[in-house]
Amino acid sequence: MAQQVEDTLISSLDKAEHLHQIARDKKTEQEGGVSIAVEQLEEAADAPYTSVIDCQNAIKVLTPSLDIMQDRINHLSMQMLLTPLPMQVHTPPIYSSVAAVHLPPKVDQAVGRVAIRAHQILLDPNPGKPPFPPTATNKEIATCMKEALASICNEETPMGDIKAITVLCNGAIIIELDSEPLASWLRNPT
Repeated sequence: MAQQVEDTLISSLDKAEHLHQIARDKKTEQEGGVSIAVEQLEEAADAPYTSVIDCQNAIKVLTPSLDIMQDRINHLSMQMLLTPLPMQVHTPPIYSSVAAVHLPPKVDQAVGRVAIRAHQILLDPNPGKPPFPPTATNKEIATCMKEALASICNEETPMGDIKAITVLCNGAIIIELDSEPLASWLRNPT
């Protein structure tokens, strides 16, 4: 019977030791989870803290220039307040502006046509030798003309671009430019 009690006690002690080991492992596992959670919380808190520090540094850097800017604005506003406004002198309208208001519609249309023609160039090919095949579209012709214009431009070339292309029945091409100086330069390159 003593042997039986001893075996029971040893078995109970083994079970207790095993349960103690399981409890110790669970405690270690929980502590590890808690420490991981703490590390994650610290990392999450670092990002806003870093942003706040960055904002503070930016404010420190920008404050002097903002102060100078505010001083200049204040100085300019004081100058504007102290400077008297110039007297507005009424100038009578000139004859050409008054006459232009009273032009008949036909004259107005003629002036408009002259202004449009000043922006245009006529390319009239030799008879029977059109520069583009009859099947060429206006878009293809415009692309080719833009490339040609780009290749002849230099520093002295007036600014401008091709606005529209019109192909006439005889194969002639009217190129409308968006700049009168460019049209004049193309007509008379020097």
